[in-house]
Amino acid sequence: MNIFSLSLTLFVLSLIVVFVLIDILRLNPQRPLTLKYRLRRFLNWFSLGLSYSAIYIGRYNFSLLSVVTLSNGKNLLSTAQFGWIMSIGYWTYAFISPWTGSIGDYLGPKPCVVIGVLGSGLTNILLGITLIGHDSPAAKVIPPTLLFGFFNGLNFIFQSMSTGSVNKINSGWYRRSEIGVFGGIFSAVLATAYFFTLNVGEGILNSPLSWNFLFLAPGALLVFTGILCLVVVTEKPYQCGWDVDLTDPVEHHLHTEDNHPEKIQMSMINSFVEHHSDFESDDSNEDPKKKVAENSSAIDSNNSSSNNNIIIISEQWNDTNMDTIDIKGEMMDNRLIINSEDDHSFDDKPIQVKTKLTFKQAVKEMVKEVMKKENIQPLLSKDNIMNAISLFCVGWIKEGFIAWYTPFLNDKFGPNPSQTLLTLCTAGVSIGAMTGGFLCGLLSDLAFNSKRSPSLFIFFFFLNVLIAALYFLSDAVASTITLITLMVIMFGTNNVLSVTALLDLGTVRNAALMAGLLTMFQYIASGFSGFFLGYIVQEFGYGVWILSMIPFSLAAMVMQFISGVQELLFWKKWIKLGKNNAVSSLHSETQIKH
Repeated sequence: MNIFSLSLTLFVLSLIVVFVLIDILRLNPQRPLTLKYRLRRFLNWFSLGLSYSAIYIGRYNFSLLSVVTLSNGKNLLSTAQFGWIMSIGYWTYAFISPWTGSIGDYLGPKPCVVIGVLGSGLTNILLGITLIGHDSPAAKVIPPTLLFGFFNGLNFIFQSMSTGSVNKINSGWYRRSEIGVFGGIFSAVLATAYFFTLNVGEGILNSPLSWNFLFLAPGALLVFTGILCLVVVTEKPYQCGWDVDLTDPVEHHLHTEDNHPEKIQMSMINSFVEHHSDFESDDSNEDPKKKVAENSSAIDSNNSSSNNNIIIISEQWNDTNMDTIDIKGEMMDNRLIINSEDDHSFDDKPIQVKTKLTFKQAVKEMVKEVMKKENIQPLLSKDNIMNAISLFCVGWIKEGFIAWYTPFLNDKFGPNPSQTLLTLCTAGVSIGAMTGGFLCGLLSDLAFNSKRSPSLFIFFFFLNVLIAALYFLSDAVASTITLITLMVIMFGTNNVLSVTALLDLGTVRNAALMAGLLTMFQYIASGFSGFFLGYIVQEFGYGVWILSMIPFSLAAMVMQFISGVQELLFWKKWIKLGKNNAVSSLHSETQIKH
């Protein structure tokens, strides 16, 4: 690693430290959260951030297959083979994401994150083991498109289980007014993945190590971060002792379980068992806990006292320890009595009892839940539809620039452009991803009351300007600076749409399904860009390649304008406010005269 690359690495790491400190030290004086809580929140999201970064490292490593050479000097893959391998992965991710999102809503976010990260890690390790040997004999026996396409698709399946669920966990630790800035901070941590993948990956290819370490090393990292999530991450603050309502306008005092007042409350509940006769088994020795698990449904503590089902339950019987809590149950006069040995308090929130279902029952329940009208309607809101179309456009633009900016510079400025310029562009991808989402999220929080569409419209507008400028520029340095700025703006739109907008959905039912649907639109476009842009470059050159981005950027800008037009017309609000103040002042003067 030369001194320039080392300096960039230190700069990237310093940016991470700065963003972490912003999150920990950021404090609202009117609604403060204690430092201890913010540190615990940091451990939670940083563990998820490392896992998410590892996911990207275990995804971008496939892009380095295009530069792998065999001992005879020939490339491992042709351009067409590489394009199809990437398209297989993108389209697999696109069409599997809605289903894995539904599984995330059903199983819970944390199990999906752990399964997805560990599964992706094992997939990378298995591929690395398959490629062991001089010039990887397996790649000669099995057609490369089939071999790498299969593992790339399998890798994307596991990764799709994690991405939406990560956002859902993070949203449970932040107020809505804080999500815009946090979305940018979280995106900054994720952005390091691309930088380190290219630098470490190229280091592996240039070292004596076999190139199959491109998959073994990321696989080991994924397994480590998956175990870290299993140990450190909790879905909600109360699961690790914090009792705070992040949705209230006035924050309650934070307290832990240690100083929580101990008491037991009795609550009359509605229809704890759909058919309570199922509990009247002839086998008097059958475990009542098992019956509860098989027949339970949602419990609401605010139901009518006329119901025959009575429950004595503690506050701590929640969705995480539902299967392990020690309970005693019996039927008395058609009433189910459940006694909890935990003597803590029971709050007024609805409590969900986990059911133990077969795989077939689980699938039926998942489809039934997804298709409920009250769950479908939020997914079909105007903002979500606009975001889906915008993400489709961003998918084309992002993959188009990331995959082709290096050959573009080679074509524009000769076969051997300045290595410094190429290194700067590579760093610009990561720096753009780190800062773009933060700036766009900050703009939305400060200027538009956490509305994402107005700031996205502004960013898409400048994206169009920069793409047009890149087409006309002929100077190498100016083109590089423009390209880096373009990366900042492009990743700002991508990260806010794919991270922050999904964080806003975090407390909505079927949020993971929505994450999957939005991801589907983005990666369908990414799959098309894999081979269409290659055809455009080959047949028409890089001028048409640049211009092909503008229709998509314009379309996304229009979508965000339609979605956020009211917030963008802010001067009308000021004029209206000024008129109201003037009328109020005139009315006061009239009263004084009289």
